[in-house]
Amino acid sequence: MKKAFLISAGTLLFLLIQFWFLFLTFRYPHTGILVKMDASNEWVIKGFEESDASIREKLTIGDRIISLNHKPTQDHFSVKKWRTVDQVDHMVIEREDQMIEVVLEKSRSPMDYLSFIGEAICFVIAGYILFTMRGSKSASYLAIVFLQIGLIFMTLQASIRGDFMGKVLMSSLMMALPVIFYHFLHAFFLEKGNVRTPNRFLGTLYAAIILTTFLRMGFFVTSEAYPYYAINTTITIIVFLSGIGLNIYMMTSLLITYRNMNNAISTLIKTVWISILISFFPFAVLSFLPILLFGKPWVSTLYTSIIVTFFPLSFTYLIATKQLFDIHIVLRRLMLTSLIALIPSLLIVGFNAIIFQNEITIIQATVLFWLILLVFSIVLYGLEYFTTRLERIMFPRKYVLQSALNKIAKSLGAVTSLRELKDIILVDIVSALQVHGGAILFRYKDGNELISEGTIDLVEVEELISMNRVEHPSYLIYEVNSNEEYTSYLIMTRKKTNTLLGLEDVQWLNLIINYLSVSLENVFLIRKLTMKLEQLAAQMPSEQEAQDLTWFRKLLFELQEKERVRIATDIHDTTMQDLFFLKRRLSSILDRYVKADEDKQSMSGLMDYLEVIHSNLRQSCFELYPHLLHEIGLLQTLDKLIEQEQAASAFTIVLSTEKAGAVERCSLDTKRHIFRMVQELLNNAKKHSRAERVDIEFNIVNFTLYVLYKDDGIGFEPLQLNNQNGLFGIGMEQMRTRSLLLSGKLEVESSLGNGVSIQITLPLQEGRVA
Repeated sequence: MKKAFLISAGTLLFLLIQFWFLFLTFRYPHTGILVKMDASNEWVIKGFEESDASIREKLTIGDRIISLNHKPTQDHFSVKKWRTVDQVDHMVIEREDQMIEVVLEKSRSPMDYLSFIGEAICFVIAGYILFTMRGSKSASYLAIVFLQIGLIFMTLQASIRGDFMGKVLMSSLMMALPVIFYHFLHAFFLEKGNVRTPNRFLGTLYAAIILTTFLRMGFFVTSEAYPYYAINTTITIIVFLSGIGLNIYMMTSLLITYRNMNNAISTLIKTVWISILISFFPFAVLSFLPILLFGKPWVSTLYTSIIVTFFPLSFTYLIATKQLFDIHIVLRRLMLTSLIALIPSLLIVGFNAIIFQNEITIIQATVLFWLILLVFSIVLYGLEYFTTRLERIMFPRKYVLQSALNKIAKSLGAVTSLRELKDIILVDIVSALQVHGGAILFRYKDGNELISEGTIDLVEVEELISMNRVEHPSYLIYEVNSNEEYTSYLIMTRKKTNTLLGLEDVQWLNLIINYLSVSLENVFLIRKLTMKLEQLAAQMPSEQEAQDLTWFRKLLFELQEKERVRIATDIHDTTMQDLFFLKRRLSSILDRYVKADEDKQSMSGLMDYLEVIHSNLRQSCFELYPHLLHEIGLLQTLDKLIEQEQAASAFTIVLSTEKAGAVERCSLDTKRHIFRMVQELLNNAKKHSRAERVDIEFNIVNFTLYVLYKDDGIGFEPLQLNNQNGLFGIGMEQMRTRSLLLSGKLEVESSLGNGVSIQITLPLQEGRVA
């Protein structure tokens, strides 16, 4: 309850002070008039701080001030306390024995808005840090740093308008700022790298700042506060510069201590050290030191104070992202962008100085130059970021090509065959470049291999390559790879707009070719390795030795299965689709143009023949890729297979699976191997058995699957099972290999005239993966 009351009271007090400062800022203009008492005890204008040009046009140094706001000058509070003219609307001055009435207009300066914008930004960042980084102690101190900078911005306009509270807060906050910076750095290094820095004196410094605040309030409340105010300004600047020096000394000590350590802490210390120099050097050297030495700043404290925020902002990044940025790269980019921005900044300032030579001062021109240089540098520095973010709008063509490049680069890793190369890569290249068509050609010693996409004359392309003509007005031909075994080419047609590829397209295509060269080489090597594996499979060692090559058998079957899927997909997507559309075309011709009965009968017969071809191809696709295995299961897929084989076989096939329902709990790979073995049994029966009946029975006993095959065919002598290498024939070898892979066995019984009996025994494990 007490805590809530204190928070509410503090918030109310802050709002009251904020509204008061806003009232002063927008009620009275900042005059910047300094006064002194001359020999005749009259108040005269001593000089001007930074103020509106219209005020300096109406007043000159040496003017005698008769009254302020219709009251005697000596009675005005700011004259007595600060030796300035503040919170004034009306003045009467005496110049060369003439009384002049001066009305100060309530014009607003950009600085009035800039200070409150800086205040709002700092408060928002502080709130963001407090609510999003609650677990970090250093983040809490960093939020206090932003709050304090925000309060300095808040009090600035009230302070320069002679407000008592504004001047007290401004001096105290400026003295406390480097101390809080040091406290934050102590917590930050302790949290991030367990690096300890001296901190026992911080309590003493905070106590001293609080004490001086109360003393300042006591001195300033008196009517004759000027002697204390003059000393206060000097002390505040000295304490501030000493505090900054303390921070730099501490960071330099850490830098020397960790200079030889090539680790994250060393980089962190170096980053912080450079950030402090960048943040405080302009403020100290261009504003506070000139005030201390010459009585006025070279550059307004409002401008240099903005640069101070670079330090806490960089730490906000470090804490929020938990990562370092390379300060050397940042500084190098800033330096280069500043050098580029230097010439346009000088030209703009010079142009303004020529046009407004009677209205612009050297100080104003200097400030304008630095502001323009800062804006240009920031814009150039952030240009890469914004062009990347807005690339889709600013450079749509480049964005499309870059997106296509990213997609192709991700897809290249999955390419293992020419078909995939066409479907995944070539399609995207043709689409991105908006050309009529494209092709990839492999040129071997004994012939060519070609894949294409879109509309392209393949015959003409092959002729051009065979004649080594890579220059052609209608094509862009690039050599991708070249070695002793083959040479590969990428061929592109003109764009659909009937124009050649532009420079941006060609550069993109050259980049694609670098990726493509690796992918084409991989495809070639994969095909070569597959052929070697097939040759090795034909020379398989004896059954006992083959147990050690289970990994090879598994790899070989996976490659075979993948190739079967590829062939089945090719047939389905190309030949079967072509037949379907051909049949529709012939049907349309039959309905519209064929009138004679004899011609109709011939056309109908042709269409029936096409349907037979289509059905055969569908059956071939199913045999190559039994997709029904994962849709309806092994046993129903075997029923479909038996149904198809029965229609094309001279013998009766009987399949019994009533006692084998548990086989469906096996893995898909296991069921695929079983399907292939049944398929091979039926193929052997059609080729060699001359049987009238074939029985295939599935049975499961004690978690073991028994597949029993019997036929009443001609049989064979057991000696005929062995070939010259002491192994089964190709079909039997495939089944034996699959059974071994599933930790099973295959047994064959036969004799001439007594048919064949084959039993496959497989131990079952639920979810088994071959």
